[in-house]
Amino acid sequence: MGVEELFAIIGPNGAGKTSIFNSISQVYRPQEGESGGRGVHHGQPPDHVAERGIARTFQNIELFPT
Repeated sequence: MGVEELFAIIGPNGAGKTSIFNSISQVYRPQEGESGGRGVHHGQPPDHVAERGIARTFQNIELFPT
């Protein structure tokens, strides 16, 4: 990925989309191998990950009451 590029993963239910995002954003630690990029490796603090432009959003957030 280049600078300022947006990347998305799409697929059917159960394909592992959430698992890969959890691994990249360090919610999960891989049992084997590594995941990461842009100088990010497991065990680094969340602010280090965010400074490199790696983030996660959630589908069902409600910022304001409806």
